[in-house]
Amino acid sequence: EIMGAVKKAKPSFELTDQVADIVESNVRDVFLSMFNLEAKTGEHRFERDHVDQGDVSGTVGMVQEEMEGTLTVSFPRQTIFNILRDIYGRDFDDVDQTVKEGVGELTNVIYSMIKRGLNDLGYEFKMAIPDIVVGENHQIFKVQVGSTLVLPFQLGDEKFEVSITIRS
Repeated sequence: EIMGAVKKAKPSFELTDQVADIVESNVRDVFLSMFNLEAKTGEHRFERDHVDQGDVSGTVGMVQEEMEGTLTVSFPRQTIFNILRDIYGRDFDDVDQTVKEGVGELTNVIYSMIKRGLNDLGYEFKMAIPDIVVGENHQIFKVQVGSTLVLPFQLGDEKFEVSITIRS
């Protein structure tokens, strides 16, 4: 029996510049290691009523004991087509099953890396399965009320966006 053992309290999760740095570095690492692409990032921002927009998005629930959130990776069609063309060696002209699976896998890898970085700080996020949202210039409205961290990225001339919305 261990006397006086105190369970270390988990830090409460907030969207901070430190979280933005973890997201940014892990997204950059994923694109460099998987696709040999340099993802440049723009200025991250914090928004109250952010609406994700894209043509194909992967979204995954971020869950731990004290809070729930959503990680979303949103791509314009041409951006994801160009990324996947390099992997599959063929052109894409519509959002077929391969594109959906590719976005799902990419979202999964990005979330896994970010989750590991956050869990190293003691947050204990659990694994989750991504959902794919498809539709030209779709918008994803979150039912969660909370703030959103938004990180714009660029691959050459192509843009995409990663966001985390939390509800405490």
